[in-house]
Amino acid sequence: MYLSYIHYFRAVAITLIVLGHAIYVGHWRIDNWGAKLVMNAVSNATVYFVFISGFLFHHIYAHKFGFGKFLTTRIKNVLSPYLALSALPLALIILTGDRLPLVPERFYATPWHTLIYFLLTGCTFQPFWYIPMAMLLYLLAVPILNLSRSVWFPMVIGALLTLACVVHRPMFNLNPLHAFVYFLPVYLLGIWASIHKEWLLPWLEKHVLYLLAGGLLFSALQTGFSPVVGNYHKYLFQTAPLDLNLPGKICFIGVIMVGLRRLEHRNIPLLNAIADYSFPIYFLHSMVLDLIDRRSLWPFSDNFPQVLLLTVFLMGASVALAALIKFLFGKTSRYIIGY
Repeated sequence: MYLSYIHYFRAVAITLIVLGHAIYVGHWRIDNWGAKLVMNAVSNATVYFVFISGFLFHHIYAHKFGFGKFLTTRIKNVLSPYLALSALPLALIILTGDRLPLVPERFYATPWHTLIYFLLTGCTFQPFWYIPMAMLLYLLAVPILNLSRSVWFPMVIGALLTLACVVHRPMFNLNPLHAFVYFLPVYLLGIWASIHKEWLLPWLEKHVLYLLAGGLLFSALQTGFSPVVGNYHKYLFQTAPLDLNLPGKICFIGVIMVGLRRLEHRNIPLLNAIADYSFPIYFLHSMVLDLIDRRSLWPFSDNFPQVLLLTVFLMGASVALAALIKFLFGKTSRYIIGY
């Protein structure tokens, strides 16, 4: 059964992801309490993407699951575009000796080191780190499904969420195994939400104000008591204070689902279009953003409205580029941009 509120959730998630990336290139000055609070509230939107992925995995595949067919679909729609869009920049990096910021020098030891490290970590473009981590989730589909049928499933999710708040996201997003530890409980939470959606949605509706207050409280606590602005990153075994951003995002998931469910019987063309193009936007906006950043093409800076303008530009340019690729390559475009 088609769930329009989850489809619309895709549009919200990708918009917030692009916004989070635009903030850095837009050079918004996050130097006061209010700006930090906004940044903490909107950052880490990949949590929403992972939750949706887990929700749809159960909703679409759990009742008649075939691992071979599932993995083939993921390879075609996710891995193939990742490899296709990584090929040219990787070739240029190897041939020109270009060095990307924050990428360890060992990644450039030999062309083979560069090829293997870049593909395993997804560091070719800023958001590509997500794909190696996502492939780990897909490869473990069978044990994850078996776990979801266990009475221990909610307790496992709770324990893993606690662990995620301890381990944080990996430094520079360069460790897919570390990212897997952080995002696995969010994926499992999406599966759990799909299993229990019939009673969960009314419960969320009843408690939406508490969830909103919880999300804002965690954002405020991070702003007031943590030196970290936005996502928490560290090395796996490094000690650090608890991640206050993740539990806030869990609260906001409930708020967003309630809000979007109230719109599920309305046809909203803009949300539909953004949701349809969400995966191509994810892949392509980073390429547009990298070009803007390297060439200093964005003339505006310093304030949030201009960051919003950059977000709109990035999404529009990504959709236009995706539409052009789809026009040129037809059905083959799915192997290039995932759509």
